Amino acid sequence: MCSPAHCGRVSLLQNLRALSASKSSSKLPSEPAVAIVVLSHDGFELVRESLVSMGSLEYSNCDVLVVDNGSSDATSASVRRKFPDAEVLRSDANLGVAGGFNVGLRRVLSGEWKYALLMHNDVEPEPSMLQELVDKAESMPEASAVGPKIHLFWDRERLLSAGGELRLGAVPVKWRGYDEVDTGQYDEDCEVDCVTSAAMLIRLDTVRKIGLFDPQLRFFEDADWCLRSHEAGFRAVYCHRAAAWRLAVRWAARPAEACLRGGPSVGFVDSPACSARAPNAVFLDDGGGDRAGCDPAFGAKAA
Repeated sequence: MCSPAHCGRVSLLQNLRALSASKSSSKLPSEPAVAIVVLSHDGFELVRESLVSMGSLEYSNCDVLVVDNGSSDATSASVRRKFPDAEVLRSDANLGVAGGFNVGLRRVLSGEWKYALLMHNDVEPEPSMLQELVDKAESMPEASAVGPKIHLFWDRERLLSAGGELRLGAVPVKWRGYDEVDTGQYDEDCEVDCVTSAAMLIRLDTVRKIGLFDPQLRFFEDADWCLRSHEAGFRAVYCHRAAAWRLAVRWAARPAEACLRGGPSVGFVDSPACSARAPNAVFLDDGGGDRAGCDPAFGAKAA
């Protein structure tokens, strides 16, 4: 996805070789190392645009990894050909959002990065986004995750998420600002219950302490992880100066006949930390019913 501002100056033929060369020559030793982990499933067209948009990031000390989450198209080969300096990690099966990101996190934990920026392949970051997220994390050592203000790509003043609030009920997360026009009502940094993995900077030392995403969760793996980090004494933080846009997938809620741990449609409420609080599990799907909620972390092209 190339925004109008980017289209005039960023060619789709640009690749990460030129980006890597420019960034490696200007990396600042004072900048913490960040691994950008992009999750994609059958979505090379999207991941291509996402990678191109990263050419405008103002943060120099970062590396890009693409997790091919069981794609049936030529995503892995195409990324390797078009973006030879991006590391590609391929899973033979679609592991879902949680499992797919875990593939990337296992690789990142073996390196020397301090943070991982998790992103879905339909997210376009503002050039200053990563710098703002890192600055906020560095100023708050207790922050396990920092999230940006996320707007809808096709309606760039309309919000998708300004952090999340956990709640009881059919949909266990209320994304602050969802479907609201941005008039500055969320222009203040604050602690939140969770941030979406659509664009989520996480502190890797926290991952080492509390573990990876729960791979048995089909939805709200980010909220579950943030809750576990809260229980370990950490905080999730919303950073309003960091901004991103994404192609959103809207989901309608309907009651589930069954939502058993390990089953095909496992929800966040079945997490051990939350099952007692919200026993009435739901599916979130795109069945066309009345909109009851939106999980901006779950993209059709990520899992």
